[in-house]
Amino acid sequence: FRTLSTHFWFKQMETKIAEFVRCCEYCQRYKTVHRQYGELPPKDIQNKEPWEEVDCDTIGPWITRINNFEYEFRALTCFDSVIGLPEVIAIPNATATKTAAAFEDEWINRYPRPSHCRHDNGNEFLGQTFVRML
Repeated sequence: FRTLSTHFWFKQMETKIAEFVRCCEYCQRYKTVHRQYGELPPKDIQNKEPWEEVDCDTIGPWITRINNFEYEFRALTCFDSVIGLPEVIAIPNATATKTAAAFEDEWINRYPRPSHCRHDNGNEFLGQTFVRML
């Protein structure tokens, strides 16, 4: 907004620019977001067995607008670092309930149950539903 406002001006300029950036696929893909969490602790895969430990995190929301409809995409990512298996599981929102259901349905029901699940301190992983499921 500051850059454009040095050369242009129109009604509701700041609001329209913010809305455009919020729905811009390239802006969402390449912007840097500074969050207070999101870093997984360092991991040591030596002496680990496949399926023993899984790393989980959520991504999104990515918002795109097509034909005046706004679509939002969020996903749960799961990764077994020993064998290098990644999974990206679409979730409707990042609540502990939806995250736990997606993890159980798409990871635990298809692969051996891990003895450890590593994740950041996001609310979706600290909620009662996800903690009980683990």
